[in-house]
Amino acid sequence: MSCSSQPFPSLQPLWLHSPPSSEAERRTASWLLEQLAPNERSSLCHGDLSAGNVLLGEPGFRLIDPRAVSGDLEYDVAVVTWKSGRTVNDLVARLELDLERAEAWRSVAVAARV
Repeated sequence: MSCSSQPFPSLQPLWLHSPPSSEAERRTASWLLEQLAPNERSSLCHGDLSAGNVLLGEPGFRLIDPRAVSGDLEYDVAVVTWKSGRTVNDLVARLELDLERAEAWRSVAVAARV
């Protein structure tokens, strides 16, 4: 497998082009975090899916330089799909994860402008 050293082109630092989150977004994110926290499933997550940590390769992309945190895999899915402009549905289905949880994490990630 060969990987290019170029960042995955579709991951963008979206917060650079986004206004700060609104008070309503922050309130919703806070409420969602309260709902997500008690049911956290502890898994090994990447935790740092910035454009420089995703490389193109065969047959797809490769994740490098993990922060290696414990948490919900749905969080990583939420971040990578938000930054790539895709919906969570396909990746959640491929990984057999919880769609509702991934969508909630995506709302939190968008409000936090991660």
